[in-house]
Amino acid sequence: MAEIRPLTNCSIKTIHNAFLQAFSDYSIPFQLQQHKLEYLLHRRRFEPSLSYGAFVGDSLVAFTLNCMGTWNGLPTAYDTGTGTIPQYRRQGLGAAIFEASIPAIKAAGMQQYLLEVMQDNVRAIELYRAFGFGVVRELDTYYTPNDIIAKKLLPKGYHMETLSQFDPKLCSLWSVEPSWQNANQSILRAWHSMTGCGVYAPTGEIVGYALLTTATGDVPQLAVASGHRRMGIATALLAHLKGHTNATNLRLANVDSAYEPFFMFAANAGMLPGPKQYEMLLQC
Repeated sequence: MAEIRPLTNCSIKTIHNAFLQAFSDYSIPFQLQQHKLEYLLHRRRFEPSLSYGAFVGDSLVAFTLNCMGTWNGLPTAYDTGTGTIPQYRRQGLGAAIFEASIPAIKAAGMQQYLLEVMQDNVRAIELYRAFGFGVVRELDTYYTPNDIIAKKLLPKGYHMETLSQFDPKLCSLWSVEPSWQNANQSILRAWHSMTGCGVYAPTGEIVGYALLTTATGDVPQLAVASGHRRMGIATALLAHLKGHTNATNLRLANVDSAYEPFFMFAANAGMLPGPKQYEMLLQC
């Protein structure tokens, strides 16, 4: 019988081994090397004491990896990965882990519990709904093969510069809020692994910017001020960033599906659609 307990004293090696097994048959490839999993957990602010696992002897066979931070101004826990290795599924371990972790999250002062789930993962969605999670929004993924990103000239008088540091005030350019792993708190924790560039208008103000995780080709943030759109600025930013990664594709994950202007931009830029997710939230 499995024992449910926090991951406080669980090694990253043990977590990584369980992670690989749990996601070995996932609908999209999700096999991270250990150092990449460590990076992901650091970026999202993993908190072992609020994360729980099911152990059979010394083996971790199911888990939820919870992070801490704020979301819409409220203390929030974020589930960055819940999984069960194949041979231990359909034994109620996922529910048992949530029964342990949710009270711990509440006791720690978290007022919300946030997660994302693939839309085709019906069993996981049913589990989350059973514990009171509701869908907040739908999220899209887009891939931009490097070989189809054409170099784009900026409008006359505009110029591009590398960002030496990340300024959270760039959120003034947003039209939609990014997801947890793309939000400012996550960017600041992982800025050392990123490249950023900004576009400046003739007046000298920054009117667009994009960030790139150089090792993976992920673009966690891309924004252009409303009065400067449809001028090729976003395309120019992506074309510039493609020269800073060896990744096959640039990837923009967790884009708000309801934001139609981005859908139109993606289509015009030749981006390919990828997996869709639900963002789900539990009020604690």
